[in-house]
Amino acid sequence: MEDSAVRSLLSRVAPQWADLPVQRLASSGTDNAIYRLGIKLLLRLPRREAAADLIAKELDWLPRFADLPLDVPRLRFRGTIDFGWKSDFGIFDWMEGDIASPRNIADPLAAALALANFLNALHLVETEGAPPAGEGNHRRGVALDALSSVTLPAIDILADEIDADAAIRLWKRACATVHRGPSVWLHGDLKADNLIARNGRLTGVLD
Repeated sequence: MEDSAVRSLLSRVAPQWADLPVQRLASSGTDNAIYRLGIKLLLRLPRREAAADLIAKELDWLPRFADLPLDVPRLRFRGTIDFGWKSDFGIFDWMEGDIASPRNIADPLAAALALANFLNALHLVETEGAPPAGEGNHRRGVALDALSSVTLPAIDILADEIDADAAIRLWKRACATVHRGPSVWLHGDLKADNLIARNGRLTGVLD
């Protein structure tokens, strides 16, 4: 969507922000286009019809995680847009910081402990009515053995770069580990560009 179309959308549904500068941001994500609105806000719009259910689910549940020990996106506005197919979209507070790559983390151990503390707190959030693991979540949260058909060939492809035998043993051991507790929330994409660092510390989690 062109910047002018974003501004037109805001004029219709959120006129209080229609005069803010609009800047589309480069993103490796396949589901949503991201625009910065002024200096304090962020707009997420689905890029394709298949993403409509995903962003609706995100907007439904994200407010439940507001009190976790790391920052998460804070929803300021929820609206609807019609691309020929209808979808929700969200406007959020801008989260200042950098991708949590090694060069942006001053103390890796402190960052690891902060992330572990965040995940432990995430596991304590009530799950009643939560979306189940499976195809609707790109198979995130399914039993690991269900992913062996894609993981083991990937290990084979990397056999000249990693210890493939050790990787296979590790994968099989992980698959044999059974979760015996209650259902919990999980973050299915904890990679560096979904983590935010500021002043050398891990401060936020996205996506």
